[in-house]
Amino acid sequence: MSRLPSTAPVGVKLCNFLYLTMPLVSPDKVAQETKKDPVLSKVIKVCENGWPHHCSNKILKPFFTVRHQLSIRDWVLLNGNRIVIPQSLQAKVLSILHHDHTGVVHTCMLARSCMWWKDMDEDICRISECCPACHQTQNAHTSFQSMLKCLLEVFARFAFPRTIVYDNGPPFCARDLAQFCRLRAIKLLFTPPYNPSSNGLAERSVQTFKKLLTRSLISHPSGTLSLNQRLNDCLLRIVPHPHQ
Repeated sequence: MSRLPSTAPVGVKLCNFLYLTMPLVSPDKVAQETKKDPVLSKVIKVCENGWPHHCSNKILKPFFTVRHQLSIRDWVLLNGNRIVIPQSLQAKVLSILHHDHTGVVHTCMLARSCMWWKDMDEDICRISECCPACHQTQNAHTSFQSMLKCLLEVFARFAFPRTIVYDNGPPFCARDLAQFCRLRAIKLLFTPPYNPSSNGLAERSVQTFKKLLTRSLISHPSGTLSLNQRLNDCLLRIVPHPHQ
């Protein structure tokens, strides 16, 4: 870690992040690949000799626009406190970032906090769009029509609610939903994103359901009950029932 600048804690954060994941990418590896990178090695040379007042080179222009933030430490190029990832390591770093399938927004936030390269955001979007797991779950959860179909099934059983509490996710922000609720006198209340405590009742129900499902999986070995049977048993335990 001594090869990193002492004034760049975010850079250290990147290295810690990479050290704790597989495959490992060390600062020495970044420096080694930076030396081999024809663009970054040229950028470092220009940084050392001084940037011109104007830059017509299309390859260097993205670096020219951030030239005042560029610095060098032991062949590791920094854009502010963010490590500039050589092209040869970008695919590996993208794989690490995308490993948990946390979505484009969260992945971009993490990447922007500690690393940089030209068109980084576009590359993150591209790998998410090409990921079958992300594509399937996105289609299942962000489509307003899919969500509305599920809501109508619930409303058909329990009638229309007075209020819907939601987390301001993309499907809930659709104008169609606002019109749907307005025509049925349903009030929409949103909670801050990534703040489960603001919707405590729903979160408590989710926790209870998870515990029941876990206990079902432990007490009944795999194969003795189907998934639908397990889900129905758990739901019957937590939904309110009329008094006998």
